[in-house]
Amino acid sequence: MPYYQKIGMDMPEQLKNITADQLCEILGVTNLHIIDSTDGKTSPSHPSEDIDLGLIFRAILIIGMIILGIVLGLS
Repeated sequence: MPYYQKIGMDMPEQLKNITADQLCEILGVTNLHIIDSTDGKTSPSHPSEDIDLGLIFRAILIIGMIILGIVLGLS
């Protein structure tokens, strides 16, 4: 849309109404959205709501490194 606005033209209807599924089909690539098994349509992916232990471990590690840096810097 911004490109067509810059050149002062309306976007062609065929492009305006195309969906991600149709575009992927035209290009011959797989749409990487999660497929909803009930109706076969694509649906947006939702981040995992489970607690990510790797993220917690990294946060603890970073906080420990900061504290260690402060302690060694004061010595």
